[in-house]
Amino acid sequence: MRVFAAGRHLSGSQRVAGNSELQLFRSAFQLSHYFSDDLSASIDLPIALIRFREAGQVAQYISGIGDLSLSGRFRLSRLWQRRLAAGPRVDLDLGLGLPSGAAQATAPAATATVSPHLLTIGLGTFSLQPRVGVSQHLWRYLSLFGDLSLVLPLSRSPGGVNYGLSLGYSLGLAAQYRRYLFAARLAARYQDRANELGMGQLLNSGGHWLDGQLEATAHFGRVALSLGGRLPLFASVDGTQLTQSFSLFAAVSIRFGEPNKSKRSRQGNSPTSLPAGAATVRHETAAAPTGTPIAQRKGTTPAPPTQPQTGFVRDLARGGQSFSLAKIRPGGRVAVIDFWAEWCAPCKVIDKMLRRLAKTEPLAVYRVEVPSFDAPVAQAYLSGVNQLPAIWIYNRRGKHVVRQAGVAPADVERAVRDVLSDK
Repeated sequence: MRVFAAGRHLSGSQRVAGNSELQLFRSAFQLSHYFSDDLSASIDLPIALIRFREAGQVAQYISGIGDLSLSGRFRLSRLWQRRLAAGPRVDLDLGLGLPSGAAQATAPAATATVSPHLLTIGLGTFSLQPRVGVSQHLWRYLSLFGDLSLVLPLSRSPGGVNYGLSLGYSLGLAAQYRRYLFAARLAARYQDRANELGMGQLLNSGGHWLDGQLEATAHFGRVALSLGGRLPLFASVDGTQLTQSFSLFAAVSIRFGEPNKSKRSRQGNSPTSLPAGAATVRHETAAAPTGTPIAQRKGTTPAPPTQPQTGFVRDLARGGQSFSLAKIRPGGRVAVIDFWAEWCAPCKVIDKMLRRLAKTEPLAVYRVEVPSFDAPVAQAYLSGVNQLPAIWIYNRRGKHVVRQAGVAPADVERAVRDVLSDK
């Protein structure tokens, strides 16, 4: 939901006296479906109420739904991150706006200081909406992100108005600590002048805007809560326009359809098995005097291999760097990849539990530090995951049988023991 107030009258970049005010109350329903970690589709339907009032006049209202938006997203950086461990994350969106928005012209008042306004919820036209988003992990909790977007109307509104293209671009920093994400960004927008059928260009339309935005998000399992605000830093409009003074927004998102419990099937970008040779049972024996492998000596029968009785704990990757699964060679043991972070309290409990089990059980534990979800290792292996701890478990044959994220340490221990008991 967004609460927006417009109370500044501008002519160019100069503020002028005005006696009108506008408020916008907007909410949006968005539903996304992930076909894979790299491909998703979304539908977005905004609903809004606009209140416009000039001094001494009765307030005018317009309410209804905005333009329905259908979009698809492809994780473009996956094309090169399959070969490179590092690099920025790049998402490519392509959207189509459908003309379901409402519009209404304001009634001019005798004391009006600006021209009559056209109040709109959406454009009321077909439009193309491409976008490119980029994010790069910088250091532990800190990431850099930005985007470039375009809205290109393909038709006129029912009132005969073509609103012209809109170009948006932003750059910001995000910091993640435990379940909390804090972001600050500068967002700029260019709006081309609109033109009306039979009237030509609308002089009081179009311009440049620069805003500062702060946002905080908290994740609670499947639910995420966001709260933020936007404040205009600079504006230069064509003609004389009523522009935004500030806006506040809040959002609630709910993830469903992906269980938090373990799954004995392929999920996300986790492989179904370790690389060839990674799960091979290795045994060390004293060298034969002749140098000939024991299994090749004439008249001898190789002894059946014995299963390892204990395990080990190793750091596989630190500081958010990615890794290669080829480095995982558990030697016939059950293998656990433990994705952890310093800010994750349950991760510390799980680490102690895994170290204890590795002393008495054939368990190979590989620790991977994930300081933030924009880190290269998270982009490579934890796409779609937004909480820790995260655990992958492979059985003695190297098959990936369990994946868990955001679960309690007791659930992790139970899953590990189940796989250990499966001979």
